[in-house]
Amino acid sequence: MQAELFGRTLPAADPGLVADARARAETMATHPARAEWRETPTPVDGALVLMGKVAGAETHCGVYLADDGGLILHTDERHGVVLDPPLELAAAKRWRLTYLIPA
Repeated sequence: MQAELFGRTLPAADPGLVADARARAETMATHPARAEWRETPTPVDGALVLMGKVAGAETHCGVYLADDGGLILHTDERHGVVLDPPLELAAAKRWRLTYLIPA
């Protein structure tokens, strides 16, 4: 989606990390591609959204879409691909949302 809508190529996800939340958090925090992104306090269309209970230990990722007042597109194991408003997603999962834009 990032490539089609925003012209950005993201690294491929490692399927082996799906079952291991700790390894997934470590990979998301230390992957070399992370240096190509910077945090922003205000989400913008196309921003990556890292989600987790603790900053720096995020285990889930989505993309912010500015449509309809702002929605986060991500996948949910039970529901597949979903669109959630940021406040509802943060409240329902008690996740801290970190928005990243290209550096």
